[in-house]
This record gives sequence, C-alpha cells and structure tokens, in this order.
Amino acid sequence: MNESPKFPPLLTLLILSFFLTDPRHTDTDTGTRLDPSRIDPCDLLPPHELETLLGAPVGLPVRSILVPLGTQLCAYETVGGDPGAFIQVSLTQAEDVPRPGPSPSDIFQKTRESMATRTEIDRLGDAAFIATGGLNMLIGEDFVQLAAGNTDRPEVRQRLLRAGEIVLDNLARRDDGVLSQDATPR
Repeated sequence: MNESPKFPPLLTLLILSFFLTDPRHTDTDTGTRLDPSRIDPCDLLPPHELETLLGAPVGLPVRSILVPLGTQLCAYETVGGDPGAFIQVSLTQAEDVPRPGPSPSDIFQKTRESMATRTEIDRLGDAAFIATGGLNMLIGEDFVQLAAGNTDRPEVRQRLLRAGEIVLDNLARRDDGVLSQDATPR
C-alpha cells in the first residue's frame, strides 16, 4: 500500500509560514506587532537570554505571522557561533485565532495526538511534550512551540527544556508586571 508522507505539525506550520505569512501584519525591521497589547513571541526568549543559551551572539529576529492560525513566529540564528544553532518560538494565543476556529488548547491536543512518538514533560506549563519538531507547551490557553533542531540529539533536547523554563519565567515576570511588553531590544 502506498501511503503519502506525514509531516509533523510543527514542520507543517514552518512550511506553511513561508507561504502564508502576511508581511502587512508585521515589519521585520522595526518589529511592529499586529497588536501591541498581545504577548510578543520574541519577548519570551529575548536576545540576551538566547545568547547565553546558544553560547553565541544572535542576529535580529525574523518575525512572521501565520495568518490562518493566528500564530506569531520569532526566529533567531547565532552569529559567529555554531552555524546550525537557532531557536524558533511559535505562539498561538486565543485572541489571535480567527473565528470560527480551534482554540490554542485544541491545536495543542491535536498536535499531541498526531505524535505517536513523544516524550511527555510534566514540569513545563499546564502540559508539554517533546516530539519531532520541538517542544510543545500549553500555558494557560496559549500554545507555545519551540524549535531548535533535531530533537533526537540530547543537546538539542536540553536546549529546548532550558528554553521552555526561560519562557515560563518570562511569562511569570510579565504577569507580575516586571517584564515590560517592549523588553526585547529592536
């Protein structure tokens, strides 16, 4: 029987983002957001924390919005360090999902169900797992995905887990009013 290849949801999201991003909604040079009152995925992993995590300076973030899902993406690559070192943050917030449409928690659950091989993580957010494509976290009603490379590599898994801890810390600081909405240098 000839089956068509199956793409993991994060990989599908990444591929779709190249074709479906709407540059009118974000300016990659200035970092203007779709709605400044919403959480910016680049604030979840600011450059100074990423430089420590990746062990090298990072370039300017590449931002995009996957309009059909309301998902905001922020990607960083190292400059002068490991040429394969990168982090991509995808954030789906309930307020950004077009209506009618699935909630971020529904998208998280569908993603989890589609991953036959996954490692459940019990200490990050309300629910989390690592599978092909990266770390997936449900935090309240927000769905955060972190990609950093081949999740079969132990150093990539450790990088993802540390990045997940940083995201949670930054969300808690933001909720406490300590982290401003414009904390990321632009």
